[in-house]
Amino acid sequence: MPNVGLKLQEYAGKSLRFSIRLRAWNIPRPSRPWFGLKFMLNYRHPDGTQAYPGTLFHYPEKRTTFDWKEVSFSIPDSPANARLYLGLQGTPGEVEYDLSSFRITEEEPFLKKVNRNYKAEYTPRLSADKTRRGMQISRCHVSKADLEKLRSWNVNLVRYQIESPGSGDAEYSGNLEDNLRTLDRLLNLCGAYGIKVIVDLHHQPGGEGPEGRKIFFEAKYRDQFLKIWRDIARRFRGNPNVWAYDLMNEPCQRSRGIISFWELQKKAAEEIRSIDPDVPIIITPLGGAPGGFRTLSPLKMKNILYRLMSTSL
Repeated sequence: MPNVGLKLQEYAGKSLRFSIRLRAWNIPRPSRPWFGLKFMLNYRHPDGTQAYPGTLFHYPEKRTTFDWKEVSFSIPDSPANARLYLGLQGTPGEVEYDLSSFRITEEEPFLKKVNRNYKAEYTPRLSADKTRRGMQISRCHVSKADLEKLRSWNVNLVRYQIESPGSGDAEYSGNLEDNLRTLDRLLNLCGAYGIKVIVDLHHQPGGEGPEGRKIFFEAKYRDQFLKIWRDIARRFRGNPNVWAYDLMNEPCQRSRGIISFWELQKKAAEEIRSIDPDVPIIITPLGGAPGGFRTLSPLKMKNILYRLMSTSL
């Protein structure tokens, strides 16, 4: 892909927005989520890990064409140097960029570190718990045979993914309820095999928008997300086979919305705590990647775990 080095020393450490105008013709829906149109940076964090922030493009048709429009993305903590990538990856089609429209704009950061001196606290429910090892499962893997096989591998913890993709709100709600009914059955089965369950709301209501998950930008989806966690906490309160609640999988937020990914996880944790004061709660940094801890603050609550990808298992 065409790319160019950017010297960003004057912006180092600041929150920046990158924007450009482009148009595209006949772009097929990519075979991988990271393929397709690119307006993306690449740089290294001080610890050597790579960052690839960029615009998330959507492909509503089998082949997508659109006229001139502005796209953008933000980074919360600018490096001194980066490389900008434009073009197409892993897909045919055509794209044209208006290079004269490229802008770097300093903006007020929407992620601010708080509770810097708070030290995590854990009750005996976690501090005295045995070592846990396991894997992820979904609705497709909840038979007795599956659990017998896992137990033969010394698995004593599973992360159950509540997968509720869909083309609209009604389909999401239907998939969600199907998942919860499966979870009712899974918790009973797991108890017989000595396996605990992490409840993972893998897909959030509203899905993805151009700036990230819609739960951070639209009030109805934010409120639905909080209601889902209230309902889950009430439904499974006191169930001894629930090991933890995993609030959201790999949160994506590229700019300021009506609420930040951290604030929404905090509100969800507070809702759960009002119903179940002791159940462990898992929160996740941006993208679920190690670099996300640079903008993640601790929650002032007991029994909070901080997850990287699937390493909580």
